[in-house]
Amino acid sequence: MLVYTELSNAYTDVLAGNLDVQRGLQTDAYASAPDIVGERYLQQSSPDITSLGFPLYDPRYADVRVRRALSMAIDRKAITDAIFLGTRMPADSFAPPTVVGYRQGACGQWCQYRPDEARALLAEAGFDASVPVEIWFNAGAGHDGWMTAVGNMFRKIGLTYRLRGNLQFNEFLSKRDAKE
Repeated sequence: MLVYTELSNAYTDVLAGNLDVQRGLQTDAYASAPDIVGERYLQQSSPDITSLGFPLYDPRYADVRVRRALSMAIDRKAITDAIFLGTRMPADSFAPPTVVGYRQGACGQWCQYRPDEARALLAEAGFDASVPVEIWFNAGAGHDGWMTAVGNMFRKIGLTYRLRGNLQFNEFLSKRDAKE
C-alpha cells in the first residue's frame, strides 16, 4: 500500500498505470476522470463524512449559536454540485446513509442553508465579525476547493475568512491536539 500526501500525485500514478485503485480524487479531476480512465472508474457510496470542527477552547466558538450560524451559512448542495459534480451527498446527519444508525435529517434546521437566520444568530451571539474566521485543513487531500467555497459562503453572511491549508495531515493533527 502506498501513502500519498497529494491526491494529484496518486491520480498521476493511476493515469501512468502505476496505481490500480485510488479512493477519492482531487476536485479538478471529477469531470474528466470517467472519460480518461474509462471502465476502471467506479463511483460508489462510502461510509465517509467530511465535516468542519470548531475549536471549542476558543471563546469565539463557545456559544452554540455561533456554531449553528456557521453551519446554516453553508450551502451543502451547492458545494456537492459545483465542487464535487454531484458525486457526494449533502450531509443531513453526523453519519452518512451507508452507516448503520443513520437518521435522515438528524441535523435538522442547522444543516439547512439559511443565510439570513445565520446572520441573525451571529448578531444575537455578539460574534466579532471584524476578526477573520480561520479555516484549517490538511494540504494535498483535495480540500482547497470546498474550503474556499465555505469561506465564500461565510462572506455572504458578513464574515471574512483566512484559509489555513498548508499543513501536512500529521502537522494539522498535532496543532489541533495542542489547541493551536
